Amino acid sequence: MLKVYPNPARETIRVSPSVRAGSKYVCKNRVKVTHLDLPKKELLEIARIKKSRFNHWQAEVQYSCTGSILSKCARMITQQITMKEAQTIIKLVRGGDSNLNAIWANAVRDGHLSISRSTFYKYTRILGLKSPIKTRNKKKLTKIRVSRPHEIWHADITEVETLNGQKSYIYAVIDNFSRAVLSYRVEHRIRGVYSLSTLKEAFLRGTPEELLYITDGGSENRTTQLRAFIKEAPRHMRHMIARKDIRESNSMIERVFKTMKGEFPKLLNAEDHIDLKIRTKEVIDAYNRRPHCEHLIYTPWEVLNGEDDWLDLQSQLQQGYEK
Repeated sequence: MLKVYPNPARETIRVSPSVRAGSKYVCKNRVKVTHLDLPKKELLEIARIKKSRFNHWQAEVQYSCTGSILSKCARMITQQITMKEAQTIIKLVRGGDSNLNAIWANAVRDGHLSISRSTFYKYTRILGLKSPIKTRNKKKLTKIRVSRPHEIWHADITEVETLNGQKSYIYAVIDNFSRAVLSYRVEHRIRGVYSLSTLKEAFLRGTPEELLYITDGGSENRTTQLRAFIKEAPRHMRHMIARKDIRESNSMIERVFKTMKGEFPKLLNAEDHIDLKIRTKEVIDAYNRRPHCEHLIYTPWEVLNGEDDWLDLQSQLQQGYEK
């Protein structure tokens, strides 16, 4: 029974929330409210529900479809995926990468799906393949972004403990724009010479005309050898300490390390230092060649090398919509 009762504060008729929910299933011209018969028009005015919305709800009830993943008629509600596409999503998510963007991007690249990323995310939740998004208050960090590769590089170190209890350190340099890992090293200790060697190896991937090199304030990044190298660099190069020389953070490379440890479990299951070197190479190769969420369907390696235009994503999605 739908209830209508007065609101003394406003001296107007207020409708309980059940009216709005219950009206969705009302498909006749008259409905019974409390003990009175009211025309549909009057009920909608009382409940403050637009006629177009009511008609939409009515169509959902009258034209339900068991052949639709949403149980809604595809002719009435056109913007929904097919059962075949739903089965493809289930198969890919259950047997694929833990990163949903990578699953969607590879499916689009391979021609298995022609839906947008937001639609893919939506149906992973509808199909129960992904838990609802939990929002939480995060400390906002100021980030720096550029418009092309080799304008800003980030360097940092992360610690990994192997199964034999030994600690090792992964040095890495990444490109800000492409998110690609340009160079890396796995060493037993934290030393400035290792940081410098990792930086030198990064120049094998490109020769920036003007480069901003961002690190944290660790002692390995404040050596005389590093200052001498920057001073003698063939191109204009500046070294900045995050949160000190510039207000921006170095969170981009910290995020890369978090991704490597969280989404590539093999990295944390290395038996010893030698095994960690092998696994680090495999993980970084996989990361560089996996579609990145910042580039939709393209990988960091493709963006770094200017190969991020081989597929017209909008045209492919439009073709999928027309089908």
